[in-house]
Amino acid sequence: MVFWKTKKLAEDIRDDAIPVTDWRNYYIVVSIIGILSINLVELEPRSNFDSMWIEFIATIVVLVIGIHITFMTNLSKDGGVNDFIGRAVALSVPLSIKIILLSVLFGISIAIINEFYEVSSILESWLTTIFSIFIQVLFFWRLNIHLHNINITTSNAVFNE
Repeated sequence: MVFWKTKKLAEDIRDDAIPVTDWRNYYIVVSIIGILSINLVELEPRSNFDSMWIEFIATIVVLVIGIHITFMTNLSKDGGVNDFIGRAVALSVPLSIKIILLSVLFGISIAIINEFYEVSSILESWLTTIFSIFIQVLFFWRLNIHLHNINITTSNAVFNE
């Protein structure tokens, strides 16, 4: 299994070099990451409901648009879906690990800034909202790039044979 090098994982997907059990393991890992994310959010509940609602609505919009765009990118030349769910889940593992690290750095930065400048909870809540939306856009952007590269390389290999 590949946990960091998303490009390597994309190449393995393209080359059909992922063992069947690894597909299951990717699903397990991405499910664990999802559960951890939900529980980590509960550690510090937000008090600004306006920013929470905006984040909730924006997240749904980004999710729907992101899934649609990545689904369309994943389509083959003949209109086949090329195991969209499996590819998206597998690629989500290294992307999620990188995003978690970025989120931890963001949280540490906010804590350090708050230590020296006493950031208001409302400002902190809005910064978190903006960062959360940014992270989701970043995730789908990177997922789309990797799916595009898989299909471009696969299409070129088919045409070059």
